[in-house]
Amino acid sequence: MTLDSAALLDQFNALCTQLSALEPTIAETTTLAEVRTQLTARLQGGKAAALALLDQFLALQHADQGEFAPLNDYKIQVRNFRQEVEAMEGKLSKDAQNLVNSTHPVAQLLQAVQAGDTLSDAQWSSLQTLLTKVFGSPIAVAVSRGKLVIAAEASERETQDDVFLWGDQVPLPSEAATGRTTAEPPIVFGAKSLGIQTTDPKLVPLRVGVHIQNVGDRQFGVGEFAGTRGQSLAIEGLSVALVNPIAGLEIEYMAHVAQKGDLAWVRNGQYAGTRGESLAVEGFSLRLSGPEAANYELTYSAHVQNIGDVPLQSSGNYCGTRGRGLKVEGLTVYLRKK
Repeated sequence: MTLDSAALLDQFNALCTQLSALEPTIAETTTLAEVRTQLTARLQGGKAAALALLDQFLALQHADQGEFAPLNDYKIQVRNFRQEVEAMEGKLSKDAQNLVNSTHPVAQLLQAVQAGDTLSDAQWSSLQTLLTKVFGSPIAVAVSRGKLVIAAEASERETQDDVFLWGDQVPLPSEAATGRTTAEPPIVFGAKSLGIQTTDPKLVPLRVGVHIQNVGDRQFGVGEFAGTRGQSLAIEGLSVALVNPIAGLEIEYMAHVAQKGDLAWVRNGQYAGTRGESLAVEGFSLRLSGPEAANYELTYSAHVQNIGDVPLQSSGNYCGTRGRGLKVEGLTVYLRKK
């Protein structure tokens, strides 16, 4: 094969320009080995920066209360993600890059905690809106009042605890600790939209959580496909919750699990299914309850092994199969205001 020297030279010059912009210390006399060393150090620096930000989040405490219950669910997720970042080699994942670039909600919360007094009114208003939507009102209010602080000693304690917190063994906060029923923790990493933004103004924001075989917990928003296609991975559990509670409206659901049958109905973010038992959800039902239920429409569908996408169901109708050994591999949930 004949090499086009002119084309190669153009590509080389373009690469040199990019490298010089990325690393000003790279010059004409820099060797290829030195370039490799500097780029490797840059990657490692990004990883270190991501880990440092995660440690700061884990060290957050309430100035008056110490441990702040509304943060507990998020700290569980950040601990898990910290383990993923620690194991990363080479290029960081998109979530980790967003963290380092200060575009991830976790980084923006820390920015509000550390630089709240120096932000302009417009910057603070934008941050406050984001924090309320992603983390909830109690955390956003605490940040706005300057009540969240980063405790160095807490950071050390949190990172030491990480060794005990792996995958599905992570304990959820107790009902007594959080003041609410135990539910799936809001997933900060991995969700496309966290259920906050929708393209249909009538769609009501939801957090749809699924536990995927060999993958773990993942969270999606209203109308998003939650699961996989073509990978033969079962959904082993699910949870559904309103992002913003609506007085007089609750979401209830049940799952039919292999070898167990129909499980009890649960509601508002509680987990329906199993973990660590390799038992697939084969079907499920959802329904609305409360005085406001008549003003909303809840529909849902599933992607079932060997069948594909099944028709939309509603009003507590069963979606999936029973007694055929066919696993649900993904699901979609819609909630609209009539």
